[in-house]
Amino acid sequence: MAKKSKSLEREESSTTPDSLMTGFSQSRFGPCIVLAVALHIAIIGATSLRYLHGLIDPEAAAQAKAEAEAQAKAKAEAAAPAPVAPAAKTEAAPPAAKTGNSTEAQLEAHKDAPVVQRITEAAKKSEIPSEPDGGLGLDLESTNPKR
Repeated sequence: MAKKSKSLEREESSTTPDSLMTGFSQSRFGPCIVLAVALHIAIIGATSLRYLHGLIDPEAAAQAKAEAEAQAKAKAEAAAPAPVAPAAKTEAAPPAAKTGNSTEAQLEAHKDAPVVQRITEAAKKSEIPSEPDGGLGLDLESTNPKR
């Protein structure tokens, strides 16, 4: 038994917390965090160049802003249409009912067509359901059967 106890002591001494953490301590977590922070700084810095330039040299930033506004104003003036002279008075078009282009006139012209009859005819008393559900299978009991 003395031999077993010595071997157990060796095993216990070889499983120290440091030996258990070797797989994790050799990971690349630290360098990945440093890389992520560096990338964030680079991206945010690159997208904020005007802001940073304004902090470093406010006079040059104000001048650049004034030039940009002047260019935008010149572009807007160039894109604006020239003023149009008022047109001479013309007679108003007759109402649609007089010209035959109204919806009622079109329905009257095509009242014998099957599509118009199907759309405009009223339902017969036998076609109207007596109850709102009317056996469509959409009531609560048929859609949610009790088990």
